[in-house]
Amino acid sequence: MDNTPTLSKSTNLQEVRFASTWSYIAQTPLYKKKLDAEGIDVGSINCLADLQKVPFSYKSELRSTPIFERSPLRVEQIYAIYSSGGTSGKATLYVWNEEDVDVQKDVSRRVFRQLGVNASDIALILAPVSLPVMGHCMIRQYEAAGASFIPLGPADPATVSTFIQQLPVTLVATLPVVASRLNEFMRYSQNISFDGKIHIRQFHFGGDYLSTARRNRLQTSWNAKCYDMYGISELFGPVSGECALQNGLHFADDYIYMEILDPETKQPVPDGERGVAVYTTLWKKGFPLLRYWSDDYITRDSHPCACGLPSPRIFYHGRTLDYVRSFGKIYFVKDIEEVVLKFPVSDEYFIEYKEDKNGYAELQVEPIPGYEISQTELADAIGELLHLHVKVQINRPGSLPREVIKPKRLINFPNPIDFKE
Repeated sequence: MDNTPTLSKSTNLQEVRFASTWSYIAQTPLYKKKLDAEGIDVGSINCLADLQKVPFSYKSELRSTPIFERSPLRVEQIYAIYSSGGTSGKATLYVWNEEDVDVQKDVSRRVFRQLGVNASDIALILAPVSLPVMGHCMIRQYEAAGASFIPLGPADPATVSTFIQQLPVTLVATLPVVASRLNEFMRYSQNISFDGKIHIRQFHFGGDYLSTARRNRLQTSWNAKCYDMYGISELFGPVSGECALQNGLHFADDYIYMEILDPETKQPVPDGERGVAVYTTLWKKGFPLLRYWSDDYITRDSHPCACGLPSPRIFYHGRTLDYVRSFGKIYFVKDIEEVVLKFPVSDEYFIEYKEDKNGYAELQVEPIPGYEISQTELADAIGELLHLHVKVQINRPGSLPREVIKPKRLINFPNPIDFKE
């Protein structure tokens, strides 16, 4: 089988942009040292295919390298310094220039134009607007689309509920779990009827996976469309977003060269197969990326979308920390959630691996008020997925913790699971 990745119609543009940025990337101190250490002549890299000679860059390197060794910019060329969110470890600082802002706005404009976002919209931003970059990206995405915005930040549910009821908010940017918890709070703690009081027509989700099961619940409960976005702090958000068809996230491959590689062989996987996304930037970015190993598992579909956009679509599965390896197969939290949320349980759940003679998993859930859960059916469904014995613990509604914005759903799972006879 030919494992050469399929590129979109922008392949020629990618090559042109890479040729115009390669010398800029190569003069970044971090990458210059890596190339020198590998004995790679900068002049021997003439096209994107030549990048296979170049070693990967990893998050650990970025964290351990001083900020100005990761950028070729002079101080007077800096637009801003932001950081990563720090959810997977120590926050890392990144340099931005004005071209970064222009690129992010261009990509955002394309994404949100497809969703009909315009000047009549008011967007409520439920993300911190401080040192981490993503809150700033959310502001710029709505500026680019012509919408107004409210940078409320990660406020408590009562405050968010007040804003939603008192102002004609039509868009909300947040995490999927935040939308779930807010809906639960307004319906069951405040007993609010959504008819006529809520103007939200779209949720724009990013920062975490969005399962189809959770999306279906949220679209029904909020009577609003829920669109998935994808971005990372090392690039910006969104670098990819859904169109109205909700069938994959259109990726900005005219600005970013994406390799999808097998995590073990480090070789390209064909379209439709899952692999780790590796990024190289194609503009003179304040902090360039050169074969950056993202740890994000992605599937690419290069077939034309019915919406007419020519860019390839991606499907995000999760990160290295978000999966279980069982009988040689990888199962992400997203896969588990697709099964759990088909049952009448709340949107909160946790599954923990327990050691005994053979090992088993204990799934903690809560019933939706007024519904009953079949423990046997739920245990069998998760057990069939993971090939593991599962016990289900049903808890009082509202008793599972809800404080963590990005809760760890998989607890104490070895990778791979050590199955015993």
